[in-house]
Amino acid sequence: MITFEKTIKHTRILNPLKNFQEDTVTFEYRTDPLTGRNTTVIPGMLGYMSKFLTTDPELLNTLIEKTKTNCPFCPENIRTKTPMFTKAFLPEGRIHVGDATVIPNLTGHAEKSILAILSKEHHLKLADFTPELILNGF
Repeated sequence: MITFEKTIKHTRILNPLKNFQEDTVTFEYRTDPLTGRNTTVIPGMLGYMSKFLTTDPELLNTLIEKTKTNCPFCPENIRTKTPMFTKAFLPEGRIHVGDATVIPNLTGHAEKSILAILSKEHHLKLADFTPELILNGF
């Protein structure tokens, strides 16, 4: 008999979508009964990112310009549009090193899921990632 296993987990963040009130992020770990491999499922994310996957330079430039104004990761928006760690975990709310800022993941997939915003630029080409940007993120 095949048994499907899932484990529901939660983490706490200060959510910018809820006026930085403490909020619970829910995610699931699922185990494939045939392969034994694990995956994480984030409710509400199905298909969201597929609209940003393109190699068409014209479409990519359009997306870059279209998303710039409300980008939560641009310097002018980080304080108002990105979540913060709870005070019990990190009283400062976010970690800053050089141009890098580390925040909790709003759509987390682990109890301590983080994002490192590596640059103050809205968009970087792969060649623009310097060792310093990467190091500051770590």
